[in-house]
This record gives sequence, C-alpha cells and structure tokens, in this order.
Amino acid sequence: VGRLHPVKDFASLIEVFDLVQKQLPEARLTIVGGGEERKKLEELVKEKRLTGKVIITGMVDKERVQETMLYASVYAMTSLTECFPMVLLEAFSCGLPAVAFDVPVGPRAIIKQGENGYLIANRDKKEMAGRIVEILTHQAERERLGKKAKQDAYQYLPEAVMPKWKALLK
Repeated sequence: VGRLHPVKDFASLIEVFDLVQKQLPEARLTIVGGGEERKKLEELVKEKRLTGKVIITGMVDKERVQETMLYASVYAMTSLTECFPMVLLEAFSCGLPAVAFDVPVGPRAIIKQGENGYLIANRDKKEMAGRIVEILTHQAERERLGKKAKQDAYQYLPEAVMPKWKALLK
C-alpha cells in the first residue's frame, strides 16, 4: 500500500514476489496505490510473466485498503526510506505480520524482529522472499506474528497516546 513512486521501490517488491512465486505458484501480490510508476511496474509484471498474479489496484478508498489488508496474509515493505510508516500500523491493526527492508528509522521503529514481523538487512531480496514463504507456509507462525502485530498496534491508538501527551505537557 502506498504511492507508486521510486522511493517506495515497488519494483523490488515485484522482484521479491517473483522469487516467492518460484516456491509458491499459488501466491498472489496486491499492490494498492496510484502514481507515476504504475506503467513501469505493469511492464515489469509482464516482463516477469506475473500477469494475473500481481494486481495493481490504483487508488482506492480507506475501506477498500482495510478490506484488502484483512484478506491478506503478510504485508511486505520495500521502501528505500521511511519516517514512521503509518501503513505498517494499519497492517498490524489488521493482524498482518510484516516483512520490511531495514532502512534507517521507519520499519525498525515498529517491527520487533521475530515477534511481529521481520526486518531484512542489506535489501536482501532472497532473504525477504524466504521470510515471506516461511510466513505463508507456516500457519501457526503467521498467526503468532499477526496476533502480536495486532497487540502492538494498540499502543498507537489515541486512547493510549493521549494520556502520555497530557502527562508530558503538565
């Protein structure tokens, strides 16, 4: 989920998914968002022979994003940089474990290695694909990670954050 912009590096996500497909041909990838890279990404999907397996929805409303996440099994993030990615919190609130490239700040602030997802060092596409396959093929592990992700999302709700702000401002 995100704008189709070079900094989000959805091309790497498609390349990772190509590796996942080699092990799990039944897997599907949904990319939600619109932007300047859409045509380039659609061409990469064709080049990798992933037509019908990778869906790029374009821009959709908030409800459709949540519906898509609730249907998914894992959330993958390949951004080159991130600040505090709210989309990870959205994914966590839907009980999705996450796999993300470990970029400065961003996912590192939210993902707890092996607890609610996995951080992948050095933008290692093979390792990311392996973690995704592991999550997709081990239901108990997927459920454990997803349950912890959902629990971790609660700490960012207004009712959890506002008392901290009030105490700080006193």
